[in-house]
Amino acid sequence: PVNIIDIHTVEDHKLESTIQLFYSSQTILNKVRNNGHSIQFDFDKGDSISYNKINFNLVQIHFHEPSEHTINGIRYPIEIHLVHQSKEKYYTVLSVFGIEGENSQTIEQMESFLPLKKGQEKEIEKAFDLSRIFPENKTYYSYGGSLTTPPCTETVQWVIFKEPIVVSLENVLKLKDNMPLENYRNEQPLNNRLVYLHNM
Repeated sequence: PVNIIDIHTVEDHKLESTIQLFYSSQTILNKVRNNGHSIQFDFDKGDSISYNKINFNLVQIHFHEPSEHTINGIRYPIEIHLVHQSKEKYYTVLSVFGIEGENSQTIEQMESFLPLKKGQEKEIEKAFDLSRIFPENKTYYSYGGSLTTPPCTETVQWVIFKEPIVVSLENVLKLKDNMPLENYRNEQPLNNRLVYLHNM
């Protein structure tokens, strides 16, 4: 993860990078597990994105508390990673921040499968609608990097939505109770990589 500083981003004026979300209410939530790093929800094929005209299927989502990425030095209470993979085995991860306020029905539904101890998992096999987990404003940052959890695979495109969603303090605390304390990776140097801003 990196610290994104707005004045250092490069604006995509020509909309050369585009993302489309194809999320269905019928996609099957396969299982939920505590993998020792986070609470992870595994999905069957169904939800997908088109990013730069390449299709990526949703594989799993997991949580970090507090956030791994920071914006202008600010760390959010929670960050949701939606991991997508193409048929060529490349990854695009969508990142959604959460700020505390009203209850999130989607997060509350996911937390209904908790608690889970480290190494424990539950078979779910039910349709689950993730479409409401995204912010209304789809303006996003992007950069090339790696996964933030082991094995920290590279060739990953990061799409980080600028606008956070609203979750309740109770939502955050319940996830926190089921995960390692402060399960975020420290900020990494950009090493001359560019972070782009795409206004949608």
